[in-house]
Order: sequence, then C-alpha cells, then structure tokens
Amino acid sequence: IKRLTPRIDVLINNAGVALRSEPLGLQKAAELTVSANYFGTKRVTKALYPLLSDHGRIVNVCSYLGRLAEVSEPIQKRFSDPKATEGSIDNLVEEFFTGVKEGDYKERGFNDSMYSAYGLSKLALIAWFKVLAREAMADPRKILVTGCCPGWCRTDLSE
Repeated sequence: IKRLTPRIDVLINNAGVALRSEPLGLQKAAELTVSANYFGTKRVTKALYPLLSDHGRIVNVCSYLGRLAEVSEPIQKRFSDPKATEGSIDNLVEEFFTGVKEGDYKERGFNDSMYSAYGLSKLALIAWFKVLAREAMADPRKILVTGCCPGWCRTDLSE
C-alpha cells in the first residue's frame, strides 16, 4: 500500500461478518466472526495508522448490535471504563471465548442470541476505538477517530 500511496487521508473500517452458529457450531462461528470483525480490524488499523496524513480520519462502521445493553451490567462497566486498555478489552473477548467453549457465556454476562458473537465483536471494536481515540489525541498529526452506524442494510449478504 505504501508503494501505491505514501499517505492515507481516511481509513474506513467496514468489517462485518455475522455467522450463524448452524452448521459451524457456536464456537467456530464465534472464532471466525470475532477474528474478522475485531482482531482483523485492529490489525488493519494498526498496519495503516502510520500512513495516515495530518488531520487524517479513521471511521469505524459500527452496529446497533454492539450496544452495551446487550451484555450484563458488570460487563458493561468493564467495556465502558474510561481507563480501559486494548489489553482489558482483549481480556473481555477472551472471557467470551472461554464462556462459549465451556457453555456458560450467558452466565458470564454475555448476550445469548443468534448474533451474540457479532454483537460482542462490534462492542469490543467500539471500546477499542475509544482507546485508540484517546491515544490519537496525543498524536501530533491530530488524527480523528470516530464511528457511525448506518443501520441494518438489506443486501444479498444479509439474507
């Protein structure tokens, strides 16, 4: 990418995989969904961040399924902690994975719906972008990190 363009003005993160647990099984669907939506977006953002121009922008396409209301109050507090770090958010994601593996993710405070992994991945991404926004404020390039939710979109992929 650096050979094609030395600078990027706007990075739009629009990863969105929402796999149902059938026929893959919840554990595999959760791993694939969170890997693409959360970990993949983080990797791309970190790789391209050094190429952002002065006053560059990072826009994260969010989802209403990534709301804090989708998890228990103790989990909400941890995701919304103003002192949250990338590590603390990663720990919450790992707790979800452990709960899925052990079959007690609902008891641990995570959402029990057919899109629980998707919602968790988007919630984690929103929380991580808040961390990134704090860090970007100290960047002399004055990079703005923001998010938006376009709402549900009817596409061939959403059927």
